[in-house]
Amino acid sequence: RPNHAITRSVPATDGAFVFSIDPKCELHCLDARDGSLIWKKFLPIAYDSQIPPWYNGQCPLLDGQQLIIAPGGRVLMTALQKTTGEPVWETPNAAGHLMSHASIMPLETDGVRQYAYVTLKGAVGVAAAEGRLLWEFPWQFNTAVPTTPLPLGEGKLLLTSGYHARTVVCQISRTGDVWKAEEAVSLPPPTKGWNAEVQTPIVHRGYIFGVGKKQRGLWTCLSMEGEELWNSSRQAAFGMGGYVLADGKFFVLEGRTGTLRMLDASADAYRELAAASVLEGPDVWAPPVVSRGKLLIRDLPKLICLDIGDPNKTESALAGRAGPP
Repeated sequence: RPNHAITRSVPATDGAFVFSIDPKCELHCLDARDGSLIWKKFLPIAYDSQIPPWYNGQCPLLDGQQLIIAPGGRVLMTALQKTTGEPVWETPNAAGHLMSHASIMPLETDGVRQYAYVTLKGAVGVAAAEGRLLWEFPWQFNTAVPTTPLPLGEGKLLLTSGYHARTVVCQISRTGDVWKAEEAVSLPPPTKGWNAEVQTPIVHRGYIFGVGKKQRGLWTCLSMEGEELWNSSRQAAFGMGGYVLADGKFFVLEGRTGTLRMLDASADAYRELAAASVLEGPDVWAPPVVSRGKLLIRDLPKLICLDIGDPNKTESALAGRAGPP
């Protein structure tokens, strides 16, 4: 049955293949030319995964020739050959992490490329080369975790979620071959502090931006230590709407009404450049996507493509081509 604007995930593509995890946790590899099926895996059968409440929210991660997913069940995380779906490596799930609504974040810490992922039990880090579990960070989240770990630089990760969970910054470090993740900064509970309920915040210009609360749904700017600097309390509220950063502008959706607002990402306060009612809602929660000057947004019944590119730049680029556009 429809459940809060299924699905909330975004496919991954390299232009030849398209990878998508559907609401009931079936992973599909499709031919980008015509959408025909190349291979698929039903995660509850392949890995004993449990379909999360409110269905899947994880976006698959395409990293070079490999597709990285976190199925839970008997496997915490796995790298698959993108052409065949065969496993390159699998990370055992000794702690019994269940598949969450979060997605996997690639990062490099202390010269080691790794993947960070968060579940109801906390965060984990897995070596990108061979899938070895490097570190675990126990932290209590409640009911659901839809947000992705956010790298802040220098081995720091921002972890946040809704349902009265506390936001925390954890510090990843190692001594020799031994890794650890420790609490660096913990924000007060959401009644006094800030958290993001659905969407993953964005780091830009040395600040953290996102929709969250103390007061629900405000566009907020935080310091890298989680201190709230300003918000949109006098201008607009966005509920649990999605947002994206492109060319110095934030495109932010109101989660209930579908109104799209374009914000100045260089301003030191809330500065709205334009607004338009483009969707009807409710539950406009799917992450927006920008590709080649086009913005893709959707609610439950409708998908819209908006041209947000600079027409002068487009005309200049076309004029420089040898052949027809």
